[in-house]
Amino acid sequence: MDVSPLWKELNAVKNGKLIQVDPIMWNFGAGPLAAKAMLADVFQYFNLS
Repeated sequence: MDVSPLWKELNAVKNGKLIQVDPIMWNFGAGPLAAKAMLADVFQYFNLS
């Protein structure tokens, strides 16, 4: 990931809680299929049922 000094100061990075997602889906995804895929990611990463 980014090696800038600011990157290393983010709490998620410091605490090892960084989650990588599909950059295409999360940045350019639109519509109901993209929303469904993003919600599936959220449910998976946060262990939601």
